[in-house]
Amino acid sequence: MMAAVSTLRGGQSEVLDAIERIAAFMKRHAPDRMLPTQLLAVRKYLRSKRRGANLEAVWSWTDEEIEIQKNLEPTKSLYEEAAKVQANFRKANPDYHLILSPVRSLERQIRLWGKNTTVGKAGAKLLVDMKSALSEDDYPAKPDDGESVWIFSEALRTQAVAPEPTSAAPGTSDHGRGKAVDFVVMKGAAIVAPIRSSAVHSIWKKDGWEDKLIAACAGTKLVGPLKHPYESSHWWLK
Repeated sequence: MMAAVSTLRGGQSEVLDAIERIAAFMKRHAPDRMLPTQLLAVRKYLRSKRRGANLEAVWSWTDEEIEIQKNLEPTKSLYEEAAKVQANFRKANPDYHLILSPVRSLERQIRLWGKNTTVGKAGAKLLVDMKSALSEDDYPAKPDDGESVWIFSEALRTQAVAPEPTSAAPGTSDHGRGKAVDFVVMKGAAIVAPIRSSAVHSIWKKDGWEDKLIAACAGTKLVGPLKHPYESSHWWLK
């Protein structure tokens, strides 16, 4: 897994840091899931490489960078448009209001990744599959920084997972650089429609909140909801 990181075009230091942080978080909360969650994250990073993405260019801001960037474009316009949506929604639904999820630092993304049930299930299956792959004769006892590393990296990148994780790999979320917002429906201090993927059909669609949010976004520069994975709450600038 660590050898596979060396095949990334950029962002190796960021990825290695994220892997260490995932390990530290999982050791405290679910030690038995540490390696599966790390492996699944590396798979995601490798898939970003295949699409030509430079991880350094998309990597999440630090807390200090968030404070600076939230007042600059395009994040400034994103939140201005989100404020219009909030006003539209409150006018159409007087007893309810929308709040926004904050820009997500790397640490927050790691917490969400480590606690996500789809990540846990997909990572466990992926670990079994990749251990099986490593039992083949193509691999030496230790990574040789040569052909076997590239073979393994490609196998990891292309390995199917189930279920598909509903959380972005730490460091790569659109929420980490102010590119998107998640809306949460509130009534007073109570959450009515949360950002959980499990709430898409049982709450957002069933209770009509997705349609109400779409109506509130009409006439603004926000587009959504996110289609893959499907998130009723996830919107971004045109």
